[in-house]
Amino acid sequence: MAAVERIVLVHGSVVGGRATWREQRRTITGGVDLVVLERPGFPPGPLEDVDFERHAGWVAERLAAGDHLVGHSYGGVVCLLAAALGPEEARLASLTVIEPPCTSVAPDDPEVAALARSGAELYAQGHTMEPEAFLRLFLDAVGSDWDPPSPSRRRSRRASRL
Repeated sequence: MAAVERIVLVHGSVVGGRATWREQRRTITGGVDLVVLERPGFPPGPLEDVDFERHAGWVAERLAAGDHLVGHSYGGVVCLLAAALGPEEARLASLTVIEPPCTSVAPDDPEVAALARSGAELYAQGHTMEPEAFLRLFLDAVGSDWDPPSPSRRRSRRASRL
């Protein structure tokens, strides 16, 4: 009998794990143990702050040798850090990151530099904006076609304050 593959999914910062990985939860079946993590401080819990290194430790504690680790957006950053924490004997089978905002790894690339500048400008003015307006500008800046409900739900408003 073949071993069950374990896929661990880590969400980004706008919505939690259940919403981020909705389609994967619906379509990945048979011989797979799909683990959808809800990072600390995200809905349904209270969002106070986001510490990527602390979250990486939290994710690393939940990993087993042979896991396939997948992270989206800031969850991808968390996964990169978590993968680096694990001991050799607990090596992952694979690591996949989707759209991780790691602009500092290629600062000399013109497109990366432009993205980093525009992100810094958006976040610099973000505290002066309504959360929903900031969220919509952010989603547009990263090329997302998601149209959040308006008025935005409480959890989306909280996530947009990051």
